[in-house]
Amino acid sequence: LSRSMFRLARTLLSEALVTSQVLGKVGLLKINRPKALNALNKGIFEELSAKVVELDKKPDVGAIIITGEGKAFAAGVDINMMKSMSFSELLQADLGS
Repeated sequence: LSRSMFRLARTLLSEALVTSQVLGKVGLLKINRPKALNALNKGIFEELSAKVVELDKKPDVGAIIITGEGKAFAAGVDINMMKSMSFSELLQADLGS
């Protein structure tokens, strides 16, 4: 890879909300929002769901581990995402269920 391609790849990987890799028979998913203590938002729920389905389809993957980047696994649902929603919107929201 050229230097510019390497920099672009590194930037894209560091900006992914959820990173994915396979180590032997284990799929490793890592929530990548360490500055927000990996607070869960709609983008993370969508990426996690898609990547779990993707890993589940691989016959060589026997287990999936979900972890968080940095010092926290996940702080819970992202309050910043919720503060613009009304109470009824929160009740109706599909936040990963």
